[in-house]
Amino acid sequence: MESWTKEEDKIIAKFYPNIGHKVGELLVNRSYDAIDGRVRRLGIKYGLFPVGEEGYLDIETTNLRADFAYMVSYAIKVRGDDKVYSGLITKEEIFNEEFDKRLVEQCIADMRKFKRLYTYYGTGFDMPFIRTRALKWGIDFPVLGSIQHQDIYYLVKSKLCLSSKRLEKVCDLLGIEGKTILKGDIWVRAAIGNKECLDYIYKHNVADVAILEKAHERIKGFAGVNKTSL
Repeated sequence: MESWTKEEDKIIAKFYPNIGHKVGELLVNRSYDAIDGRVRRLGIKYGLFPVGEEGYLDIETTNLRADFAYMVSYAIKVRGDDKVYSGLITKEEIFNEEFDKRLVEQCIADMRKFKRLYTYYGTGFDMPFIRTRALKWGIDFPVLGSIQHQDIYYLVKSKLCLSSKRLEKVCDLLGIEGKTILKGDIWVRAAIGNKECLDYIYKHNVADVAILEKAHERIKGFAGVNKTSL
């Protein structure tokens, strides 16, 4: 096979971290397999930051409006690693009316460990909810520009044609297992501190960030890496 030129290597180094396999549109004489091999040989990865600096975030709450609800749990999975930062409310915090104060503070502290966070509809829910609860408790939320954010929901909405934009449907399409269904009575019992139900929601939360990463890995090539802030 023809040797790679310095110009081709420059194109890969410049564009692959941002657009992934779409770099093939700039290297029309190279197959995707050839590009994959060259990328590995050069040690270049897709994404703006190395392993440990990007994460997948998801929260679980008692309601969809932060002035009528509180956070039950959160999970942030490190991209490319098994490590998960997480937290769960306790029955004692619910009954002494501290609710999610500690949890919100802990979640934001863990968010600050990352340079970039991925969510699924986090623009419309997770981030506004966390920000609102932070204001409620007088906790500083990360300032604009301090952490980058990409909402994978909008990638799905713009690039795929599905009967529903829910993450569950994306996983069905891609054959990704692990998406659990939560029943209403679990939420009702969790809201009054039932430990079994709280633990079930927590496990559901952790599973969601794991499958979100798997789904993102499958569809990330359809879009470049944006640099939107929280």
